[in-house]
Amino acid sequence: MDYSFPNFFKRSLGSTLHKFLSFLTQPTLKLQKYCFAIFPLAVLPSLALVSLAHFVFFASNIDTAHMRAPELSPNLHTYISAVLIAPFFETLLLAAVLETLVKLTDRTTFVAIVSALLWGALHGAFGLLWFFGTVWSFFVFSCAYVGWRRHSFRHGFFAAALPHALVNLSALVTVTLISVSSSTV
Repeated sequence: MDYSFPNFFKRSLGSTLHKFLSFLTQPTLKLQKYCFAIFPLAVLPSLALVSLAHFVFFASNIDTAHMRAPELSPNLHTYISAVLIAPFFETLLLAAVLETLVKLTDRTTFVAIVSALLWGALHGAFGLLWFFGTVWSFFVFSCAYVGWRRHSFRHGFFAAALPHALVNLSALVTVTLISVSSSTV
């Protein structure tokens, strides 16, 4: 057995990735607990990815003003739209896309990647940086839907929609806090 660093790292990374994908697509937790467990797995890497993209553009001296998502005013209408309405309808569309893709191939990870790229591109059409902020989250939502769909449509829908609503809520709370803090300065 070869224990050189690159092979050990490759085996270790492969094992970790396999465990992560299994956690997402072959859930063993109760549904509610699962939803709250995958929320940070969706939001934190998304934040890291959009921050990295922003840094790369900034370091490359590329103006990102035109790449940002549309400005949101933190009011009740925005919260209802982003936290309740958007996750509901986007998850219905996500389910339709995933049901179609699953009929074409049984490769769950591939299906989730294609779905995530489609949703990232749709969100990125409103502002390029939004692609980077949503692509990872939609990978996680897609894995959640496919994993729980085996139980029922309702389980799959809830497993994708609740974390989606939590991600949107956290984004809006952040926008609200930034808005409040910048208006007091």
